[in-house]
Amino acid sequence: SYHIRRGDFQFEKARIPIEEILRNTQANLRDGELVYIATDERNAAEFSPFTAAGYKVMRLDDVAHLVGLGSLTNPNWVGMIEQVIASHGRVFHGTYWSTFTGFIMRMRGYVPYPNPNPNT
Repeated sequence: SYHIRRGDFQFEKARIPIEEILRNTQANLRDGELVYIATDERNAAEFSPFTAAGYKVMRLDDVAHLVGLGSLTNPNWVGMIEQVIASHGRVFHGTYWSTFTGFIMRMRGYVPYPNPNPNT
C-alpha cells in the first residue's frame, strides 16, 4: 500500500512524480499485485504509471460505495479509514515528512506480519 500526498505541501521537495515513486518502490512489489493508494489526489489518471506497469490500483473512491462510506456523517473519518486500510498492506510506502504516513507506520507496528495463520 501507499500514501501518496498531492495536496497542501509544506515541503515541496517531498512531492515526487508518480513515475519516480513507482521506480523507487517497484522492487518491493509483486508482479500484477493489487496496490492500495491512500491519497488526496482526485484525478485517478495520475496513477496510470502503476496500471501501465501491470498493477491493480485501488483507492478509497473505488470502494467507498461498496462499504457504505457515501453515508459518512463526518468527512474527517475518511482519513482514519484510509490509514487503517493502508496499514494492512503487505508492504507500505509513504510520503516523507507526513504525519499521516507516520501514523500508518505506527499502526503497522501493532499488527503482526506476516500473519502465521491467515484464516484468523
